[in-house]
Amino acid sequence: MDFVDYGGADAFEGAAAAPAPSSTTALQRANAGGTDSGNNAADFAASAPTPRNASGLDAWRTRNFAAAELGNVAISGDGAAPAGDGQSNLAKYAFGLDPHRADGARAVSYQAQ
Repeated sequence: MDFVDYGGADAFEGAAAAPAPSSTTALQRANAGGTDSGNNAADFAASAPTPRNASGLDAWRTRNFAAAELGNVAISGDGAAPAGDGQSNLAKYAFGLDPHRADGARAVSYQAQ
């Protein structure tokens, strides 16, 4: 869950609200939807509406695995558990966890307000 406000909002995460969308623009979260730095102004941009074809899981993989790992389904595949903790990548994706760590660390950092 994330707290997002835009335009002239007086409550937001970080230094400023996200930009305001318009009748010709939409808000897009950075990094294929994977960025949550705790700063709405930095995490979102207003641009022409552009549907994203990649799944959230694909974007998560790209953020969390090196290029050589992405080419190896034994590491980056849905059922793989590269941390050796028995938790699959698909399960860790569902909870936003780092696939390389067995300690429950989040894959995308965030700042509590």
